[in-house]
Amino acid sequence: MDFLLITDKTGGDVDTIHNVRKDIYVTKENQSRYKNIGEYDSDKYHQYSNYIETGKKHKKQQKSEDGLQDAYTNKILSQKDKRNLDHVISAKEIHDDPGRVLADLNGVELANQKQNLQSTIETVNKSKQEKSVDDFLQSLPANIANKKKIIESKERKLASMPQETPQEKNEYQKLKEKSEKKRDV
Repeated sequence: MDFLLITDKTGGDVDTIHNVRKDIYVTKENQSRYKNIGEYDSDKYHQYSNYIETGKKHKKQQKSEDGLQDAYTNKILSQKDKRNLDHVISAKEIHDDPGRVLADLNGVELANQKQNLQSTIETVNKSKQEKSVDDFLQSLPANIANKKKIIESKERKLASMPQETPQEKNEYQKLKEKSEKKRDV
């Protein structure tokens, strides 16, 4: 008989993580809590104690005899490699997650859990930025193609440039003049 007396709400009678991630809220309270989470502040996430401790631990490992394995390339990072500590699920993605807010989880603590912190070479981390892993992987082919075009363009430009330095040109000119004077004699 409930179906006759109660009107169904979109998404049911309670807010669920699944629904709030689709921006479907039953209660105004939860919707308001999400809208008032504030702007993402990178410093809060990157100055958290576990982030700093993990970074120090990974730095020490990188300098050790065994080295440190890059989480994305599986290569051992040399002591010379510039390493970054990466949030596998980006800190911004965690901050902005309505499901996290509904579950009342602290974004800074969640983002800086051991399993979410991995070291990689700086270029990979800088390329990933605040993207989710899925978005990053989807953008890779286009990024690689763009980099190849830039490299090819620079190679063509370099190939068309004179290879001699002004000093070499001057020396060549002097040798040429000397050889011409010898012919005239």
